[in-house]
Amino acid sequence: MIRSATHDDLPALVALGAFLHDESPRYRVRSFDPVRCGEHLRSLIDGAGVVFVADHAGVVVGGFAGGIAVDWFGSHKTAFDYSLMVHPEHRQGVVAVRLITAFKHWAKRMGADSVQMGVTTGIHDDNTARLYLALGFDRIGQLFEQGV
Repeated sequence: MIRSATHDDLPALVALGAFLHDESPRYRVRSFDPVRCGEHLRSLIDGAGVVFVADHAGVVVGGFAGGIAVDWFGSHKTAFDYSLMVHPEHRQGVVAVRLITAFKHWAKRMGADSVQMGVTTGIHDDNTARLYLALGFDRIGQLFEQGV
């Protein structure tokens, strides 16, 4: 079942975020602060964005955190993901599709003009990109990073 997250879900979401962080070859080299993570998710739940959870028999097996921003040069509103998190045991099913669908519906209700999804974890990036393309997203660019 996909539902809006509550404050009671924060410990499970932070734990899932920590698991994803440790699994990611790109992010595991960065710090992970569970307090900061929890505070950010709490702010999204409280209205700064949105958080959905995938609940399977009372256990959080997935989550989606997102927000909306207005272009710096105009009035176009873009909904975006902070994170799509699905426990590995549930990645072959429909959890990710249902979380993304819930986010797209939320974005529409919030008046977003478009939805953008990123692929940056290094965890099955090609599979994730194929999923987004299958759900009707268009590939719009590339992301580059360099340490300083």
